[in-house]
Amino acid sequence: MKAILLNAVSYSDNSFIVNMFTEGDGLVSVNVHTGRKGSKFRRSYLSPLTILDIRLTGKPSAKVKYIADCSLSYSFRSLSTNPVKMFESQFIAEMLNKALRYQQQDSSLFDFVHNSIIAIDESEESISDCHIVFLVKLMSYIGIMPDISDYNDNSVLDITEGRMVTHPQGEYLTKELCSCIVSIINNQPFHLKSSERSQFIDFLVRYYQHHLSGFGNIKTLEVFREMSR
Repeated sequence: MKAILLNAVSYSDNSFIVNMFTEGDGLVSVNVHTGRKGSKFRRSYLSPLTILDIRLTGKPSAKVKYIADCSLSYSFRSLSTNPVKMFESQFIAEMLNKALRYQQQDSSLFDFVHNSIIAIDESEESISDCHIVFLVKLMSYIGIMPDISDYNDNSVLDITEGRMVTHPQGEYLTKELCSCIVSIINNQPFHLKSSERSQFIDFLVRYYQHHLSGFGNIKTLEVFREMSR
């Protein structure tokens, strides 16, 4: 089955616990070894969002599984060499690792993530907003998409209510950025100023944190703030 690598934690020179989003089992933790004779897992596979074909072993109830067979499913064209895309992949992988923690296995969700990664890798157009489009569209697959049915030119997105309102009670997304999120949801063109991009990213992260219990902090966010200026 296909698997997307999200993060890896080293516990010895050549051993790692790897979180993978899989086509058949959802989010799984896998014990992998690199540099060992006969090992099916290469150290080069540890890059965030690497897409693999794998076969796992271990009891269905086991918290950590093992690799029985593994090969590269898709070779990156630019995600492993373009500096901006490399940072994007780290940010997206960390967001996915938190957002998918309690998601059930879902083939449509996996297909969306898988196809989006390939589209970002193959894109030769402006890539500064790829991660934003991805995070907005991901919300519909994990059940936290904002309700935009009442959207108008005076609407703002209330983070607590998760819908468009004219009189927010707490934190909200500005009218200007609301037009962008509505355009993304409706697959329409949009434009973000560099000064708005960091603000939009911050809001999306806080929206995820608010609507997904135990989401936690995003370590790569500060790097993205700097890149988005």
